[in-house]
Amino acid sequence: MPNLFVLNVETQPNESQAIFRLSDAQGVHLAAHQVPVTGKNAFQWAGLFNTREHVSRHAGHLRPDNQSEPLTAENLLAQLGEFLGSEVLGKDIITQLIYGISILGLTQLIANLMSERNPLK
Repeated sequence: MPNLFVLNVETQPNESQAIFRLSDAQGVHLAAHQVPVTGKNAFQWAGLFNTREHVSRHAGHLRPDNQSEPLTAENLLAQLGEFLGSEVLGKDIITQLIYGISILGLTQLIANLMSERNPLK
């Protein structure tokens, strides 16, 4: 049985930030990450909150930095994953998640999520 994690998100609109706190099933604090929520990353934030719409709208149309080929759905999902891991959750939370999830459990979780919520369909 995979480990259970709880991710609490506290928004602080007056400070334009969010605080992510990760705990285990017993409520023990594992890690936290404070994130500025600014217009600088508005495109990525919009993609995280509505991934299916984001991918459907921009795949095959968006050409960053004057590239000749538009971004594919896979490119967009990879960018969102990188943003989620590096900017939103941060190193400490990602480290705890990696440490607490076995490869077999992660593989099963991904398979279940993809069958239930395929953002490309």
